[in-house]
Amino acid sequence: MTHIFPAIDIMNGSCVRLVEGQHDSQKDYGIKPIDMAMKYQDMGATHLHIVDLDAAFGKGNNYALVQEIVENTHLKIELGGGIRTTHQAKQILDLGVSQLIIGSTAVKNPDLVKQWISDFGTEQIVVGADSLNGRIAINGWEELSEITLDDFIIDYQRASATKFLCTDISKDGKLQGSAIDLYKRLQMKFPEVKFLASGGVTTLEEIEELKEMEMYGIIVGKAIYENAIDLEKLFAL
Repeated sequence: MTHIFPAIDIMNGSCVRLVEGQHDSQKDYGIKPIDMAMKYQDMGATHLHIVDLDAAFGKGNNYALVQEIVENTHLKIELGGGIRTTHQAKQILDLGVSQLIIGSTAVKNPDLVKQWISDFGTEQIVVGADSLNGRIAINGWEELSEITLDDFIIDYQRASATKFLCTDISKDGKLQGSAIDLYKRLQMKFPEVKFLASGGVTTLEEIEELKEMEMYGIIVGKAIYENAIDLEKLFAL
């Protein structure tokens, strides 16, 4: 079953969107995260994707806002952004978040993240495999590592990781379509992996195609905020 994850990116306590993850490209929609989460739930959402951009950029965190969403909705929440220590990982899971998205730390400190997979379970750790031109990006997408996307997935598979969130950074926030060809290739090469599609998802037709591919999850962000997608139709798919 494919899960639809409407997105909430939080910066300075508000819902924002970035283009290609660039800090200076933010657009503030003036919406409180709890209000957006409640709207998603009312429209039929069952899952929610949250990125704490302040934490990702090392400028504090929005855990209190995440806790408010957990306590006031029934949504299954995944949270990413700046999770660097075991203390943080436990703190977030203790809030009631269903799964953690680990990006930069999975590149910089793989032994620690592999220990989290062992300690917390494969269902609660989603490895963020964000890439540009086939290379893994880190630090809020501000740096490219020397690690290839495929080698990264293979390495974490060996550590029992089963869920990978794959964003083609060149597609993110542009409303020009997602990297469907990339996802098709990855699914062919790694049929046992649960992939989440993220970045550039723009139309209902595209979402239907991703569902037919049996992706584990589809993350929809800017298309919702820019009213490119009808929410009632989205959650009725």
